[in-house]
Amino acid sequence: MAFDVFSLTHSGNSLRVVEVAAAFADAISASLSQKTEVRGFVKVSTCNRVEFYLHTDTGGTDFGPPTTPCIAEGDTSSVAAVIFAQVLQGLEPFITEDRSQDPSHIQEIGNWRHRQACDALNHLFRVASGLDSMVVGEREISGQVRRALVQARREGTCSGLLDSCFSAALRTSRKVAQLTGLTSAGRSTVGVAFDLAADLTGGNVPSKALIIGTGSYAGAVVAQLRARGVQELLSFRSSERAVTFAAGHELGLIDATELVKVLAEVDMVITCSGTGRVVVTPSIVAEALGERAKRLADQLEYQPENQGNPGNKPLVFIDMALNRDIPVEVADMDNVVLLTLQDVQKHVPELSTQAISRAEELVAQGLDAMRAQASSASVAPAITLMRDTITALAEEEVQRLPQVQHLTPEQAAQAIRRLAARIAHTPTLAAHQAVAQGDGQHWVDAFTTVFGIDVLAEFRSEVAS
Repeated sequence: MAFDVFSLTHSGNSLRVVEVAAAFADAISASLSQKTEVRGFVKVSTCNRVEFYLHTDTGGTDFGPPTTPCIAEGDTSSVAAVIFAQVLQGLEPFITEDRSQDPSHIQEIGNWRHRQACDALNHLFRVASGLDSMVVGEREISGQVRRALVQARREGTCSGLLDSCFSAALRTSRKVAQLTGLTSAGRSTVGVAFDLAADLTGGNVPSKALIIGTGSYAGAVVAQLRARGVQELLSFRSSERAVTFAAGHELGLIDATELVKVLAEVDMVITCSGTGRVVVTPSIVAEALGERAKRLADQLEYQPENQGNPGNKPLVFIDMALNRDIPVEVADMDNVVLLTLQDVQKHVPELSTQAISRAEELVAQGLDAMRAQASSASVAPAITLMRDTITALAEEEVQRLPQVQHLTPEQAAQAIRRLAARIAHTPTLAAHQAVAQGDGQHWVDAFTTVFGIDVLAEFRSEVAS
């Protein structure tokens, strides 16, 4: 059995490449499900990473010393690498019209990072604990990993090995959250964005907000906005997935024909699609600002005492995508605040070296515990077979006993000696064979390990007596 992970993340790739990979994630899953060598897999897909953790039949699950990470394209370092390369090559039949993907985009997602065994396990633990995040320590990632595990369980793609690895990683992530300041308040990318927006707008709390995009950040955006008391939340219908997202989060739904009207009414727009397809253009924003100005003029004319209406507030855009959803020109417009992910990263509270070091220690401890568990599991079948074999020999000797009400001491002793001889028979043959091959010392070492008898010490004891 082997444990591998194939990753395409924000590190070393544009978000556009990650987005294309995410579009094909279901097709990759479908193809992996058809591979007989694949015992199980878990897909982790967020707005800045797509990863597939594989458990395959061939090879050993060695969580010992790390190896050198490699690239999946052209990589034949493991059976999993060959399988994953075949899956990528076979993606074209899965391209569907609703995704509107050009076949040439397949080439964009060939640069998957491949990690094996210990490297793969270490990567999983770091991801779940927030140490591999774009904003180190962000809270959202542990929930995303947990949901990926739940989905794999539900779909029947999660093997026992994968379940154990993911469960152990999530236990470690909880320890990191509890025992360090790594995931404390302010370590959420979304939370930092909202705090920064509040600072730039004099602490104003939006009463109405529009969300564009259904990526993994979108759910965190909804939770943060509601926690901060935003009264009305709307979602832009960019796809059928947006309809499902809006229904699942109890959001209002708008389409492109309502965009200008809604932008004139909301206080904040959060985008997290990262598709590279601009929905909110400068001309749309300019038209919406004109509508906002008219609304403000009308309100002040009929209600001059009203100074707290939405029209007095700047229109805040928070662009949570690496590949920007909002054109940079929007930032130059009057009464507009545009925050990008790069702005957010600059204002993330600094982590103390002590917090990071402590988190790394906890991850190392979790890895050690998982390795010990894996090592124990690897010998468990052998232990079971040994016990079953000895029990079967004992049962055969019981059947050979005389069918009398009471055994004599001689009969009992004979049965025990016969059982001992049968147990010693195969090891004795192995000893003679080892000596004949000049490998007797290895047999002695194995004998000492299995039976706990120090042959040399016993020999010295006999000589001394």
